[in-house]
Amino acid sequence: MHYNNCRRYEIIRFMLDANPAGVSPKEIAAHLELSLSTVLKWGEDPDSSGSDMPSKYFKAFSKFTDDRRLLEWFLITTFPQKINGADGDIIDNLLSLDILKGEFSLEVRNALLDNHIDRNEAIIMRDRVARIREQCDIITEEINIMERN
Repeated sequence: MHYNNCRRYEIIRFMLDANPAGVSPKEIAAHLELSLSTVLKWGEDPDSSGSDMPSKYFKAFSKFTDDRRLLEWFLITTFPQKINGADGDIIDNLLSLDILKGEFSLEVRNALLDNHIDRNEAIIMRDRVARIREQCDIITEEINIMERN
């Protein structure tokens, strides 16, 4: 698919119609805690009766549908000369970073249930922070390489 020829609402409509997770627009709306009509309007032309999906929902929408087309579209349309023809590693690394951040949040939340962080919990959290830093370094290097090319 040539994402640079599509508009945001077209990509969203494709994802609402069929996505790898097999979730319906109604399930997506419930997951995002939005109305079904709001989610459906994202798949319509905002120049007529639709509305633009705020970018703050891109990641959650893509993750819940297990569909990276919207994230890929965003990168391709934002950095067309850099991303077109790229191998997609940066997208995988961005999603990995998101997973690491989620794991870290879960560790912190679990550690704080008893209002005390013990030694083992601290070790786990430090490890998660180190892995997040490493992932950020990888992404930064990929972006630098793209900018040089």
